[in-house]
Amino acid sequence: MYVKCRICGKSIQKLQVENHMIRFHGNVAYSNKQTRKTQSISKSAYREIVIVDGTNVAYHTGKPPKISHIKKVRAALIKAKIKPIIFVSNALRYKIDDPIELQKLINAGIIIETEPDRDDDLAVIEEAIAKRARIITNDRFLQHRTIYGTKYDFHNLIRYSINDKVIFFR
Repeated sequence: MYVKCRICGKSIQKLQVENHMIRFHGNVAYSNKQTRKTQSISKSAYREIVIVDGTNVAYHTGKPPKISHIKKVRAALIKAKIKPIIFVSNALRYKIDDPIELQKLINAGIIIETEPDRDDDLAVIEEAIAKRARIITNDRFLQHRTIYGTKYDFHNLIRYSINDKVIFFR
């Protein structure tokens, strides 16, 4: 079932309204009845914004992808006063170890799920360009460098490792 966005008029799937509002309009206040906050601490408390390739993070240790990896990365970033904007592919919901928890995080506005016909890597790169933010991923985005090479500096990707803790490499 499709509905129209109150702001831009775009036709979107009913289950994707909240993700659309976050991605294209910067908020999750999508009805008069319901307003949610995407993070628990205020915007002024953040030092910077980073875009997280959530699908890449979930697959960090191989299959099946783990929701705990995404939660660990998010917690480490918030502790460091860095605002994470986390994107995952639509297909991840069918493969992840805990699809119910993933859906809860999507519904809460903590994770943004890309539309079914959209490449999540492109969403991550485009959001990083729009926000002038760095990307946390172990992907090198080689297939996208010819398109976005002049718009985004791919030398600024932040690598990570997840053991008991999350370690970021700049």
